[in-house]
Amino acid sequence: MESVAKEKYLKGKIEESYEQLETMFDEEDEDENFYIMKRNTITKRRRMESAEGGLVEIERFKSCSRTLTQSSQQSTIKFNLHVDSTYEQLLTGEVQDMSFKTSNVLAYKSSDFNSLLNKMFNKLLSEEAQFISKKSGRPIMFEEGDDDFIYFKNYKNTQRIPIVIYADFECILNPKQPDKFIQSSKKPKTCITHLHKLMSYGFYLTSPSFVPIFFHNLTYDSHFIIRELGCNDKDIHVIPNSSEKYISFSKEIAPKFNIKFVDTYRFMAEKLSKLAKNLSEDKLKFRETIKVFSIKVLDLVTRKGVFPYEYVDSWSKLDEPFLPSKLDFYSSLSDENITDDDYVHAKNVWNIFNIKTLGEYSDHYLKTDVAILADVFENCRDLCLSSLELDPAHYMTAPGFAYDCMLKYTKIELERLKCSNMLLFIENSIRGGITQSTKRFAKANIPNIKGLNYNSIEPIKWITYLDCVNLYGKSMLTELPFKDFEWVDDLNIDVTKIADDSEVGYILEVDIDYPKHLHKTHNDFPFLPLNECPPNSKVKKLLTTLLPKKNYIVHYKNLKQAISHGLKLVKIHRAIRFSQKKWMASYIEFCTKMRTEAKNEFEKEFWKLLINSVFGKCMENVRTRTSIKLVSSEKKANKLMAKTNFKDRTIYSKNLMAIHQHKETIKFDKAIYVGSAILDVSKTFMYDFHYNVMKKKYGKQISSLYSDTDSLIYSIQTVNFFDDLKNDLLPYFDTSNYPKDHYCFSEIHKGQPGMFKDELKSIILKEFVSLRPKLYAYKTIDDTVEKKAKEILNAFITHKSVEEKQSHRNMNFIQSNKHVVHSKTMNKLVLSANDDKRYIMNDGINTLAYGHYKLTK
Repeated sequence: MESVAKEKYLKGKIEESYEQLETMFDEEDEDENFYIMKRNTITKRRRMESAEGGLVEIERFKSCSRTLTQSSQQSTIKFNLHVDSTYEQLLTGEVQDMSFKTSNVLAYKSSDFNSLLNKMFNKLLSEEAQFISKKSGRPIMFEEGDDDFIYFKNYKNTQRIPIVIYADFECILNPKQPDKFIQSSKKPKTCITHLHKLMSYGFYLTSPSFVPIFFHNLTYDSHFIIRELGCNDKDIHVIPNSSEKYISFSKEIAPKFNIKFVDTYRFMAEKLSKLAKNLSEDKLKFRETIKVFSIKVLDLVTRKGVFPYEYVDSWSKLDEPFLPSKLDFYSSLSDENITDDDYVHAKNVWNIFNIKTLGEYSDHYLKTDVAILADVFENCRDLCLSSLELDPAHYMTAPGFAYDCMLKYTKIELERLKCSNMLLFIENSIRGGITQSTKRFAKANIPNIKGLNYNSIEPIKWITYLDCVNLYGKSMLTELPFKDFEWVDDLNIDVTKIADDSEVGYILEVDIDYPKHLHKTHNDFPFLPLNECPPNSKVKKLLTTLLPKKNYIVHYKNLKQAISHGLKLVKIHRAIRFSQKKWMASYIEFCTKMRTEAKNEFEKEFWKLLINSVFGKCMENVRTRTSIKLVSSEKKANKLMAKTNFKDRTIYSKNLMAIHQHKETIKFDKAIYVGSAILDVSKTFMYDFHYNVMKKKYGKQISSLYSDTDSLIYSIQTVNFFDDLKNDLLPYFDTSNYPKDHYCFSEIHKGQPGMFKDELKSIILKEFVSLRPKLYAYKTIDDTVEKKAKEILNAFITHKSVEEKQSHRNMNFIQSNKHVVHSKTMNKLVLSANDDKRYIMNDGINTLAYGHYKLTK
C-alpha cells in the first residue's frame, strides 16, 4: 500500500508540473530585455504510439508571444516537451523499499531555453528531490580517524546511489560573419565564426543528500548551465580548473540537498561512439536503452548516431521535412565528413522511426545519446560495485575513484608528511616522463620487402616502434614507500649495496659527475633527467643532459643504476630514509587479472584506467588548485570581495558572479612520495631495457630516434629484426598482438606489465620523421601515414608538411568567454622545427645532448 501511495504521489507531482508550466507562461519575466506575454494556445496532452512501440506523451506549448523592450516586433517561441511514460525503476540502497513508475527520457526544445532552464528544470527537479530527501533519510557518517595517516575512509561510497540522471545538450550554431584574413598569414589571428545557442536538452532518470547529473563532456555542456544557476540565492559550489572549466559543480535545491553535475568523460575519456561500440558486443548490457526502445530496433539505437551540427544554424532548419545531404554533415572542427555507412545509418533511423522533420531527428538523436550514456556508465557502476564494492557515482573523476579503490583494496595506511622541509624535498624530486627527438629522420632499407626501395650499397636497416606495457603499473608492483620517514644523520650511504627489494629505501640529494668517455655511448639516452631551462629559454623542460648534476634529488634505485653505468657520485648533501614494501602490488595484480579476463573492450580499457589513474592521484599537485566561488546575491558577493584573499571577479549575468580567491591554506593530504617513487622507478625500467637489452644486443648498430615516457623508436642495422626477436628478445616482449600465424607470435607474456610490444603489430615501418617532441609522423610499407601533433588536429597535417620547417594553418575550435560559447578560426603555427631540448647538428637530423664534450670545443 505504501508503494502505491508513493507512486500516486509522484504521478500527482507530474500532473502539478503541467499546471505549473501553464502558469509560467502567464507570469512576467524579470529579465531586463523582455517579458513573457500571456500564451495564445496550449494544446491538450495526448498519448502517441512511438515508432519503437513505446508510449510517448507529448506536451506542446505553442505561439507564446514575446515583446522586446527595444523593438515592437513579436516573435513566436516553440516549446516541445517529450515524456516517455514506460520507464520503471527500482530504487536501491537507503530507499530500496520505494518502487514506482516515472518518466525516464525527457527532451525539451525552445528558442529561449536559457530562461526556461531555471524555471522548469530546477522546479521539477526540486519537487522530486525534496520528496526523496524527506523519505530516504541521511547517509551514515563514519569518523575519519587519525590524521597522521592516509587510508580508506569513504565507507558510505560503498552504497549504490539509487537515483542518478544522465543528460545531454544540443545547440544551434548561429553563423557570424568572420573577419577577413589571409590564410597564409604568418601572424596568428583568431575570429569568431559561430555563436552556440542552446536548442534542446534531454535527461534520463535512473538518490540521498544529492542527485548526480551526468554529462559526457561536461566541459562543453556546463557553459549553458552555469549562467542560469543564479536563478535564486541558493548556494552554488564549484571545483574549478579555471574560470571557464569546472571539474564539477553543484546547486542547492533544498536544505541539505544538492544536484551535482559530473562529467563521465573524466571517467571514460573516449567518444561516446567508441564506448558504445566497446559495449555493443553484449546487447544485454543495454538494459536502460531496452526500456526506452523496442528490442527490435536495438542494433539501430545502440550505435552512436550522426548529426549535422553546422548545418543547423537556425530554428527554421528544424522544420525541414527531409534528412540533409551527406555533405551537410561536414565538420569544420575535424575537417571531416561522415562515412557512407554513417549516412546510411542516419537514413535508416529516419525511415524506420518514421521521422517527419529534422527537429524530430534531433530529438531522437538526443534521446539515443542519453540512453547510451546511461547504459555505458551504469555498466561501469555495476562492474565497480561487483568487483571493488565502490560506486563511482559518488566521485567526480576516475583518479579520485581509483585512489579510493586502491586504499580500500590494499588496506594500507600511508604516513602523512608533516615536515615542511621534507615535503619540499620530495616535491623537488618529481619529474615527469622523458620525451625527446634524438634523430629526426630515418628510412628503412630492407631487401625483398614489397613497398621498400632497397639500396644494396647501404646497410640493411629496420625501424621499430616499441611500447612498454603498463609502465607505471610495473612500477606500482615494486617496493614503494609508506611510513617511517626521517632525515638521515649519517650520510655515508652506499646505494650500490642496497637491494632493490630492501625493506628500507632512500631519497637522496647528491652531486653527480658525467665522465666524458660515456658521452658518445650515452648520447641517445643520458641518465638522470633534470627540469631546467634550455639555452636561450626561460621555460623549464625535462632534459636528458650529459652535464654534471648539482643538488640533484633522486630515488636510490635510479642513483644505483646510474652509478652502475659509469656516472660518478661526488657528494651526498641530504637523505630521507623510509620503510617500503610491495603494498600496492595486490591491487595492480587484481586489476591486471580482471583486464585479462575482461569480456569486452570496454572492460579492458576500464581496468587499465583504474591502474593508471591511481598514479595520477598520487601525483596530484594541491598547490595548483584554484579557488572560485559563484554567488547569486549582492550580499554574498560583497562579503567575499571584502576578504583579504580576494583576487578578482567575473560577472556572468546580472544574477551570477564568480569570485576568484587566493587560497588561504593548502592542505597537503596526498602521498606524493608514492607518485615520486613510481615516476623514478619507471625510468629505471626504460633505461634498463635500452642499455641492458637493446644496446647490449646491437651495440653501435642501434640508435634511438624518439622516446616518449613509455615508448622507444629505434633505427637498427640488422639482417632481420624478427629473427632477432625470435631468437634473443622474446623474454622481454609481449607479441600477443602479432598475427597468430607470425613466427614470433606468443601469448606467454600477454598483458604483463613491463614487457615491450611492437606498436605496429609486426607491420614494417618505411620512414620516420620528427620535428620536435610530440610532433612526428611515420609511414608504413603500405604507405599508411600516422601523424602525431600535440594540440593540433591530424586533419591539418600531412606527412610532407611534417618535413617542412614551419607551417601555418587555419584551425577551427570551440572556445567560451564568460560561458558564452563560440566557434572560432585561428591562423596558427601548427608545425615548427624549433626543438631546444637537444642541440641540433648542421645536417638537421642528428642531435647531441647538452653537455656533450663536442659542444665545448
